[in-house]
Amino acid sequence: MSNSVDMVDNQAEQNIKWLHKICVHLGISVRLLHCCLIMAVISVLSLNCHGFTKDTELYLHRVCNNIDVILLQETWLSDAVSAKIAATFPDFVVFHSSAMEYKLACG
Repeated sequence: MSNSVDMVDNQAEQNIKWLHKICVHLGISVRLLHCCLIMAVISVLSLNCHGFTKDTELYLHRVCNNIDVILLQETWLSDAVSAKIAATFPDFVVFHSSAMEYKLACG
């Protein structure tokens, strides 16, 4: 057991040295490289909706299983109706901000 733990520790130490050499070569910090590696495994979809229509909803249902973060712009939903997105995609955490409230208040 001790030998396998020593081997894992040795491999981790070698990985850290290798990572440090890459950072020095690229002229970046280890923290920046770590952030880049994390971003490499997070999939992001940004979509200009031109209104949150049934077609938008169907498209998002087709792709949402392969996407970690979905950014929707121009949904044209008011705060009162924005719950539609959360109800449609219960496995996602929804944050909503809209200028529609001002538009609706102004007529």
